[in-house]
Amino acid sequence: MKKLFIFLAIIFLSSAANAQLTNRNFLVENETKAPTENPTESAEPVSGDFVKFNQMGVRKALDENNYRQAAEFFQKAIEDKSDCFVCRYNLGRAYLKTGKLTDATEIFNDLIKTKPDFAGSYASLGEVLSEKGDFKESLVAYEKALKLDSKDAATLNNYAVSLKNVGEYKKAVKFFDKGIKLQPELAELHNNRGMTLFLMGKKKNALKSFEKAKSLNPERAEIYNNLGVTVESMGKKKKALKYYLESIRLDPDYSEARYNLALSYLADKNRDAAYEQLKIIEQKDYKLAKELRNAIWGKYVLDASENKKK
Repeated sequence: MKKLFIFLAIIFLSSAANAQLTNRNFLVENETKAPTENPTESAEPVSGDFVKFNQMGVRKALDENNYRQAAEFFQKAIEDKSDCFVCRYNLGRAYLKTGKLTDATEIFNDLIKTKPDFAGSYASLGEVLSEKGDFKESLVAYEKALKLDSKDAATLNNYAVSLKNVGEYKKAVKFFDKGIKLQPELAELHNNRGMTLFLMGKKKNALKSFEKAKSLNPERAEIYNNLGVTVESMGKKKKALKYYLESIRLDPDYSEARYNLALSYLADKNRDAAYEQLKIIEQKDYKLAKELRNAIWGKYVLDASENKKK
């Protein structure tokens, strides 16, 4: 029976746990020229409406996670100063967060032409390509970013995620380890490392990585789901059930964890409980609900067939 194992690429600016990455993702300084690798130290403050609009956009993004409105402010900033590198960069980041991947690609490619020695543009382009599923192309962009800034833990993480997605598991673990050495407190690195190890069949090592991720970020639902999948694959069904329940307690809309929970109920012949999860998933994810419905029906037919033979 299928058990989902969700691979979570790092999510920028989505929770307090990612606060250590915010400075790389949205630039807040007021400047007259493109940033260097340490942009907050390189810029000279200036006045103008573009400064105000850029700052308003950053606040909308960081404080409210309202990337659509943030994009509107960044657009206004660019209307006031068309060559504002920071404003264009932030608009690209906002487009990435709102799924406007074609527009984001165009912006970051233009920024690379404008300032080819700024790692953030290559790293951001890598994220856009990853979102598109172009993992081989994303690797090229990440590699260029890492040549310019080899100590960016976020880029190391995302590079390793793409390596995993093209099947280069051993190399991926190597780069997760590099990121962890730089930022051992970043839960996503441990979580993603664990998922790669799981796919390599190294379940005990994967479990250690997930437990470390949980200790660093005990409020992240995805980590509990991954713990549940891992311990259940090791035959610890009761412990897995607890992890799935904790996952949906933290995030009631997390359909994948509900799917896994339903399959656990189904394995224990608790069909009613499995159906309850199906009803909830049907409101969120039609494709996943259809899969679960088929699994429940398949289990029902199999059980009925076995009973009939007896």
